[in-house]
Amino acid sequence: MSEEATALGPTALPLKSAYVFGAEHGLQAEVNEIRSMEIGWDLSYTSNVRRGYIVDLFEKHKFLEEFKATHWANGNTPKGISVQAHYLHIKQRYEDFLEGGFKFRSEHPRWAGRSRVVGWRIRDAG
Repeated sequence: MSEEATALGPTALPLKSAYVFGAEHGLQAEVNEIRSMEIGWDLSYTSNVRRGYIVDLFEKHKFLEEFKATHWANGNTPKGISVQAHYLHIKQRYEDFLEGGFKFRSEHPRWAGRSRVVGWRIRDAG
């Protein structure tokens, strides 16, 4: 996901603001854990993994709407709602990876020899 900004502010969930917001709302230990977690996998989504954990944490504590209203107005746009789903998806993929269940599409027998989407381009799975 892009780190671009619109008139509403950043397109991506602003992690630094989220850490401060979480601490101000009694979630200091949780945001510190998210901030300092070592993410070890071959994908480059480390910040988005953290964003997924932040979205999940704020949803569980009923703070997500307040956070979006005060720090991430783009989070309430159709694109922002889609981005939130993406963050939660990346978080789940990371958790699956940690449990040993994650497979890259090209490694899964169902997708062997098929084309796959990489970024915005399609390339051969082989």
